[in-house]
Amino acid sequence: MTVSVETLLKVIRVCEEEAPEEDLISLVLPKKGGGSAQIYLTWVSGKSLKDYIRDTSLRGVFSLHTACYSRILDQNNIKRRLTHVPNAGDEIRFIKLS
Repeated sequence: MTVSVETLLKVIRVCEEEAPEEDLISLVLPKKGGGSAQIYLTWVSGKSLKDYIRDTSLRGVFSLHTACYSRILDQNNIKRRLTHVPNAGDEIRFIKLS
């Protein structure tokens, strides 16, 4: 099987093109058995933490009720509330209170 030079050059050009990067936020959530899980979500300007938790992608993984009874910290260990609007690249940690 042979590949033409033109086809090979097209494939190389497509592979070298950089895909546009999305802005993400990171949520660190407690697991039921202990430990934690990190989930990356697409950042949307003006969207609060409460709206991110209500997102359908977190259904069955984390609930608003659990978030209400958690300590919420950002990457700088500053306490946040569910009404906080994160910036692109932020990491939000939910620490379960006992």
